[in-house]
Amino acid sequence: MNTIKKENWLAANSSEFFNECESITNNTNKFNNFKRNDLFCTIIGNDVRSEHIANQCFDKIKHSSVLNQIEKFKENDKYGNPIILQFPEIENISIGTLYFIHILNDLLLKFNNIQNLNVIEIGSGYGGQAKIILDHGVKTYTCVDVKQPLNLCRKYISLFNYNNINYINTDDISQNNFDNYDLVISNWCLSEFDNQGIEFYIDTIIKNCKLGYFLMNCWDIEKQNFIKYKLSNHFKIEVFPEEIQTHQSGKNFLLVLHKL
Repeated sequence: MNTIKKENWLAANSSEFFNECESITNNTNKFNNFKRNDLFCTIIGNDVRSEHIANQCFDKIKHSSVLNQIEKFKENDKYGNPIILQFPEIENISIGTLYFIHILNDLLLKFNNIQNLNVIEIGSGYGGQAKIILDHGVKTYTCVDVKQPLNLCRKYISLFNYNNINYINTDDISQNNFDNYDLVISNWCLSEFDNQGIEFYIDTIIKNCKLGYFLMNCWDIEKQNFIKYKLSNHFKIEVFPEEIQTHQSGKNFLLVLHKL
């Protein structure tokens, strides 16, 4: 039976992160402020990115049709006490929400219409990206993560009104069928696994999907080649530089996949 373990994820302080996710889920005060929680945000960094990154995100979306839904998107800032910035055109909004909207906009640029797709996200964090994509509209959305962050995600998303979202604990992956998914996405998560973990997700989930969108912070050329080799058996692969540079090295990149 295929299995994946927490140890396959190479992020620093991963055990402390999982414990903190559990604590945030069960502690009202922590939940009310988790988007400023130092330990949580060290791993899930969208809500504490720089104002410079926020400005770049806004520049990318300010002429996009996604802004027609901006008030709905800004509901993402009602919980967790994120850092709020002000833009004259859209007023108050958090850095994290702007970044998630930028990803949605890029998905639309790469794949055009996603509203009829079944989407699955590997490493869904607290569910911020899921909320933004669900607001835009997709057929279904499935979040895959380790139990503790997935429970936080479930609690967070339950604060909104969606009836087309599903959750899969990584311990239960082998019990699920992934043949009906159209688009698989992952913001950074895939490249933070060891090779065994990467191979597991490609073989169990990714290869069954028609399209893929993966932001990658993998600077190891050998690992990059391994990922591309494994994916090339199933997909046409396009490689793009990271559009909004979240690391000063400039080495992050984007993989866009179309099924062969």
